[in-house]
Amino acid sequence: YVRLWDLETDLQQQTSPIIVTGENQRVHPARAMPFANLYEAVMSRVEAGLVERTLDEETGLEIFNYYPSSPPDPITDICRGLILHSSSMTVVATPFVRFSSDGDDGDDGDEQPHQMSGVSGHFMMKMDGALGIGFLWAGKAWVATRRRLSSEQARWATEWLRT
Repeated sequence: YVRLWDLETDLQQQTSPIIVTGENQRVHPARAMPFANLYEAVMSRVEAGLVERTLDEETGLEIFNYYPSSPPDPITDICRGLILHSSSMTVVATPFVRFSSDGDDGDDGDEQPHQMSGVSGHFMMKMDGALGIGFLWAGKAWVATRRRLSSEQARWATEWLRT
């Protein structure tokens, strides 16, 4: 069964869509909609001051990251290091969508299995660190952080992958 992306409905309901393509297989929302619609929606969040856009001059890649103060909505939520290449209309990398980090991690000291959207798993305390987004572009391996390809962590990880 396939649930198609319905941007207008999801925005009105303020839900974060998950596209189900088969048993426990998911498609990131950014890959489930036409590129032109995605780019227009993301750029409207940039213009509204909800999402930061960073252009990497060397590659032409654009990295989109929501501001912590941005209210949740389906488009803003997918801008957590979302990497697009607008001139080729390519969704390059789709990291995790926004999740709650309000300090209530539900950790009562006893790891418990949880059920989330039909997928069972074990959830533990969130730890701080840098998000590394690995992807292939122009025949090379790259790593970006949520905001740029040129950060110290991204440069180190890219070099490490390539050697």
